[in-house]
Amino acid sequence: MTSDPDCILTITNSAPLDRNQMEKLPLEIFFEVFAPDWSRQYSAEIIIRLDDQEEKVAIELDTQTKPVNDFSGIFSFSETKKITSLIKKLERATSAEIAVVTVESLDGVSIEKYTNSLFNEWGIGKENRHNGILFLISTSENKYRMEVGRGLDDLLDADFINGLFKKFIIPNFKIRKFGAGILKTLGAISARIIADTRKNPADKSS
Repeated sequence: MTSDPDCILTITNSAPLDRNQMEKLPLEIFFEVFAPDWSRQYSAEIIIRLDDQEEKVAIELDTQTKPVNDFSGIFSFSETKKITSLIKKLERATSAEIAVVTVESLDGVSIEKYTNSLFNEWGIGKENRHNGILFLISTSENKYRMEVGRGLDDLLDADFINGLFKKFIIPNFKIRKFGAGILKTLGAISARIIADTRKNPADKSS
């Protein structure tokens, strides 16, 4: 089975249950999955069909993480899908990696320390390129921060990022259009990275 690069999780190898398996409880089901190589943790639902009946089963994959981790629930399904697609297209075109995380609280930690720690813990960005970006939003504190890997520091300098915040993030976040603000900001960042990669194609790692 060919995996869809825009999917966060794809079952790549599975087999139907035989009668002997179906007569045994609890069921044990084995399958292989495709997921982003940089990610760490992921939760999802799969649908199992037994005797024409569908049942959703929650599964936990301890070694994977989504590009968009909306723990505060501020994005719609459509917004999450669009942001994820943008992130994956950028990675395929340039190797740069972006993660978007929303949390309800920073638990007393400064947003600078929280973002930096999460960025390093997840290892966002290619190891030899240091081209990762983390956008963190804390809803209860009304704070946000972007952590940029040192491989992108010159391209995405403070003036450029602050300009995007003023143009897209602040006005959209004020009216609680979080998804729109993120999409426009990441769209501008993506366009800048892609343009730079086209000028310097040797900078793209495989």
